[in-house]
Order: sequence, then C-alpha cells, then structure tokens
Amino acid sequence: MDYEAAVGDSVISEQDKVDIPPETNGLPEDGAEIAENVMSDADAMEKETTEDLDKMAAIIPGDNKPYLKSSAIDTWKKRIPWLMVLMVSATFTGRIITQFEDALSKYVILSAYIPMLMDTGGNSGSQSSTEIVRSLSLGQIHFTDFFKVVWKEMKVALLAGLCLAGVAFLKCITLDSVSVT
Repeated sequence: MDYEAAVGDSVISEQDKVDIPPETNGLPEDGAEIAENVMSDADAMEKETTEDLDKMAAIIPGDNKPYLKSSAIDTWKKRIPWLMVLMVSATFTGRIITQFEDALSKYVILSAYIPMLMDTGGNSGSQSSTEIVRSLSLGQIHFTDFFKVVWKEMKVALLAGLCLAGVAFLKCITLDSVSVT
C-alpha cells in the first residue's frame, strides 16, 4: 500500500479527522481504509516522536497526554529524576572547584573560564545524547553497540577538546592578554 500517496493527499486536522479526496490515485483500497491506516500510522509516529523528544530533553517518557491535560504532579514526576541527577552532578562539580580554590584565588582570571567550560560541556553532552537517542530510535545502533558508541564518543571528545583548547588558548593570548611565560 502506498501510504506516502495517501498521506500526501489527505488532510489531517487536530481533531484526528481525515478528508480523503474522492479519487484515491488509483489505489485499490477505498478511502475509508486508507484513512484508517493513515491515522494509525500518524498516531504511532506522534507517540514515538514524543517519546524520543522526552528522552532527549531528559524527561521520563510518560503517557503522552497533551500538555494541558496532564497534571502538574504528572509533569513533575517526569522531570524530577533527571533534575536530581543534575543536582548531584553539580555538587561534585562544586567540590572539584573547591579543590582548586587556591589556584582560583591566585589566578582570578581562571574563574572567568568556568562558565565557558560548563556551557561547552553541557552542549557537547546534549549533542552526543541527541545523536545517540535519534540513532537508537531509527534502529541505526543497538544496545549491543555500547562499546562502539563509547569508543566513537571518546574519539569525538578528544578531537573537540583539542580544537576547543586551541581556540581557548588563542582567546587567552589575544583577548584576555594572558602572558604565556
């Protein structure tokens, strides 16, 4: 069955109503069957996309209720686990920074680079997780590929780290007037 043709010629509204043109482009099925199949596929795609987006946003996938129909408690339950993980990881970050308090007080300029490092680290993590979740959802990678994925991400991290370190070094010398000696 040619679902692309059926979807392309149909109009799907917010109320899940489908208007099929009288001519079905020569498809042997009648319009009602095409409409049923299109809606079934569209609903499945919407649920799958919502689940993938929830995972990318560090939200526990839920019941796929529309935003305004889910309660504040339900939304909180979906978001709080990852927020707690982030809070715990921020605690470790704070402890690491505390270990370098002497260096930070001696070279105050170092504290200006903390937001840059944190933002870059957060963005690289979002990029990585987005690509991996998308690849998982498309069936391009599987959980059995775990070590291959980790190895690839380590290589990407090394390349990105070297590149960003070079740019940060040039920034220090040119914009911040930091002496190399």
